[in-house]
Amino acid sequence: MGWQVLVPFTRTLSSMRNFARSQSGFTLIELLTIIGTIGILGGMSIAAFQEYKGKATYQVAFSTVSSARSALEAALTEPDATYSNVAMYTQAAPGPVGNASASQLLPGLMLPKNNKIYFSFDPTCLTSACISAVFTARHCSGIQYASWTRFGDGTEILMENVAGSGCP
Repeated sequence: MGWQVLVPFTRTLSSMRNFARSQSGFTLIELLTIIGTIGILGGMSIAAFQEYKGKATYQVAFSTVSSARSALEAALTEPDATYSNVAMYTQAAPGPVGNASASQLLPGLMLPKNNKIYFSFDPTCLTSACISAVFTARHCSGIQYASWTRFGDGTEILMENVAGSGCP
């Protein structure tokens, strides 16, 4: 009776060993193909992310220039207002404009983080032969910047996607 119990058990154990041998798993070629595919997809996603990040940093700079332009135009339409000269003011700190003369010309302008601005204003310039205002914004981790120039007669130039490195 003991032999009858062991025979089915040994057959079961033997069939389990054969089943384990038939399930060999992935081959080395299959694993290398999967790893290569993951690597290619990862490389493509990193490139797409860098492009997205570059566009986003430029948009921050362009938005800052657009806001500054609107603020300056609103300030210059004030009747009987007198403004003092602003000689190339630079600010890299976020928040409101720190220079008193510049903040009078750019009321309500809030600068974002990681952004550096350059601003100058000449109230004596009244012809197209001179530049009355320049506002440039650069994002510190971007490779492009935006700049707006206003001449004395009101003519404007908006330079977009200007190549340049971050915050010099």
